[in-house]
Amino acid sequence: MDIWLNKDAKKIFQDIKFIEKQLVGGTCFDNFFIDIGTPDNFFFAKKNLKKILSKKAVFLDRDGVINYDLGHVYKYNDFRFRKGVIKALKYLGKKNYYIFVITNQAGIAKGIYTLDQYLELNKKIKSYLSKKNIFFDTVEFCPHHIDAKIKKYKKICNFRKPGNLMIESIFKKWHVERHGSFMIGDKKSDFLAAKKSKLSFHYVQNNLYNQIKNIIK
Repeated sequence: MDIWLNKDAKKIFQDIKFIEKQLVGGTCFDNFFIDIGTPDNFFFAKKNLKKILSKKAVFLDRDGVINYDLGHVYKYNDFRFRKGVIKALKYLGKKNYYIFVITNQAGIAKGIYTLDQYLELNKKIKSYLSKKNIFFDTVEFCPHHIDAKIKKYKKICNFRKPGNLMIESIFKKWHVERHGSFMIGDKKSDFLAAKKSKLSFHYVQNNLYNQIKNIIK
């Protein structure tokens, strides 16, 4: 007896064979997921996705907050995390906060280090943190300075703190709940940038983990 199968049925049998031969892998996923391949789900996502994905964020200055500020740090061997930072970053992840780094990098403009050297340091920091299951959602930096030695970086730039365009660019790209989000910095320029973006601001304390835990609770 011949059995005739339509294309859909043939595909199902083919998929089963792939599974039996362990040619198909899978990953458990317990976060929010929606398949927009159906009209109902597509319109639901269009209406509600921004609200569902929105969450609070912490904006962190780098030098003096994440690492000890030794003056234009650009070598990985000179980069040392401040007290409580690793624990704080893990805590923020568990609390489902976005983690954004907002940093002025005038050393590029002044010719102390190159853009490539700055990016290489970032790469090594991210690699180190990823092994601890810690991830920055984005790192915004401004290389400009009015007293730059490198001509292309010599300008007055509102991305550079106390300007707030680094912060505002994140609000445009990410679904961030402004209310409940906050910034931590160590300079007045950090405070002014946060104030312009209507962000709650805190000057960094000795132990970042203890500080963030007290802010969130």
